[in-house]
Amino acid sequence: MKRTYVFSLTLIMLIALLSLAGCGQYKGRLSGKWAYIHEPEKVIITLKDNGKAVYKGEKYTYTYDDNFITLKSADEEIKLRYTKDDKEFYLYEPCEYDYMDEGTPNSIVGNWYDYSTKWSYEFTDDGTFKEDGYFPGFYTVDEDAGTIKLIYNDHFYDTTLYYSIEGEKLHVDYPWSMVAAH
Repeated sequence: MKRTYVFSLTLIMLIALLSLAGCGQYKGRLSGKWAYIHEPEKVIITLKDNGKAVYKGEKYTYTYDDNFITLKSADEEIKLRYTKDDKEFYLYEPCEYDYMDEGTPNSIVGNWYDYSTKWSYEFTDDGTFKEDGYFPGFYTVDEDAGTIKLIYNDHFYDTTLYYSIEGEKLHVDYPWSMVAAH
């Protein structure tokens, strides 16, 4: 009888501890409704304490670690890179650009276009770039880290984005500054 009581009590305590550990992942750090800093009234992502999320109108469950928020639905899984501290929250959203020049790219040099967003990049051999045909600057590439640093002439802060090239596709994770939605 005594063994059964000790075993039952231990099992109950273990279940209670595990349930507390599972809930703690979501509480506080990322939970809330988040919007782009330039559109604070338009919610882009909602992360709830119970592990549920809404991203661009679609429902998901989510988990996160120090670098990625992983959204899952029955049909897909999306990994969104992020950085967050007490002052800033950046959500890196994926975009895919098509190579628009002749031949096959062997680096980021060339003209790239995203048909879904109508955004573009032009990277030159001499380290200059133009974003969306209008915003010029200089760039550096860190191939080991898989990053491109954009140093704008005007308008924007320097921006580091993550990239990869597969065939004639440039995959970019671009950082968007997020704020708590109004």
